[in-house]
Amino acid sequence: MSMNVPADWGRHGRFLRERAPRILVADDDPDIRSELASVLSEDGFLVVEAADGNELLDLVVHAVADPSARPFFDAIVTDVMMPGFSGLDVLTAMRSRTARVPVLVITAFGDERTIRIAESLGAVAVFRKPFDLEDFRTALENALAHPGHPHRRSGEHEIGTGSHDGGSNGNDPA
Repeated sequence: MSMNVPADWGRHGRFLRERAPRILVADDDPDIRSELASVLSEDGFLVVEAADGNELLDLVVHAVADPSARPFFDAIVTDVMMPGFSGLDVLTAMRSRTARVPVLVITAFGDERTIRIAESLGAVAVFRKPFDLEDFRTALENALAHPGHPHRRSGEHEIGTGSHDGGSNGNDPA
């Protein structure tokens, strides 16, 4: 899997501050999840990975129930279609608990209806796989800099190319 990452990106960490932002990355495709987690880690984020919707919901519910517990997330990146709960299910659960963590949605199942639903549930950005890594980074930075302010964007370019086939694993069209 190849990614277009600037040579100096993340050499010293993109975010040099007291506490690196904590990002939860949920995708049932291990290649996408691992690649995105790796890039975000290189950018200076602390990354926690969830392999499916059940694990994602468990981590989110724990963080919402006890914000002082670790890990508390500054942002969540989630696939839409995963075994167990979907990314949209988790968005719904978060909004019902008045959680204000920015959520970026990634999906191969990026029809307009899905995008509208994700945005109506509070997603700050929706990206169609494969997507441009720089657009994703910009949306994540904006979400972290201005929590609670939507930065709606649909992207479709580079991440997820290579061994990821766009989600034809039988369980996950996204």
